[in-house]
Amino acid sequence: MGVQAVLASPSSHTSRIPDAQFAALLTAACTALCAVELDAPTPLPARPASRLEPVSMRESLLGHAIVLFGERGYEATGLDDIGTAAGVSGPNLYSYFDSKADILQAAVERGTSALWLLLHAVLRENEKPQPALADLVRGYVELALNRTVLTSLLQSEQATLPTVARARQREYVAEWVALLRACRPNLDETPTRVLVHTALSVVHTLARIEHLPANASFPADVTAIALAVLFAR
Repeated sequence: MGVQAVLASPSSHTSRIPDAQFAALLTAACTALCAVELDAPTPLPARPASRLEPVSMRESLLGHAIVLFGERGYEATGLDDIGTAAGVSGPNLYSYFDSKADILQAAVERGTSALWLLLHAVLRENEKPQPALADLVRGYVELALNRTVLTSLLQSEQATLPTVARARQREYVAEWVALLRACRPNLDETPTRVLVHTALSVVHTLARIEHLPANASFPADVTAIALAVLFAR
């Protein structure tokens, strides 16, 4: 699935380089991904399913919407689906959000803020770009796996997002590009951006495969794979 994510990644961004260079870059990313040595799978310790909900009904609706948007996609998720998950009937739902688009906007703002908070924490805690990038990837993988923010919208359904949200996400990706270029100064900006989008695509694809997170080492595995793609040569 990781190799498929690499090969499908050009569909999720507009960064383009000459075809031969693009093919070589994706081939290197696939090779680097396949070379990652992963630990043997180990089961996660049994944990009871959480039954707690926020007291705020608005927050409950938003939390369930984020999960459903991540699992099904925005277009395939209806307001009734969100209301049912949160235990809110249709008419009452409109007391908290005017439309599904309003819920998406709130979800995107929440996710974007979480991503920027992670970035600032990583930059504050590191002096050199390479460990900072590793910490950023690790934190991003954790956010993608816990499904409390819509990280996947960096790669999918961009047409549904407001212009301001798309601009903020481009700024965020630019921070990854800057860190990777600081680690790899001989790599031009556009190929660097391609590698960043490719690594993000791999993270999002693997995070959506339901049985994989049952492996206790899965977050570390995805982090190692994403870093291998970023440093593919």
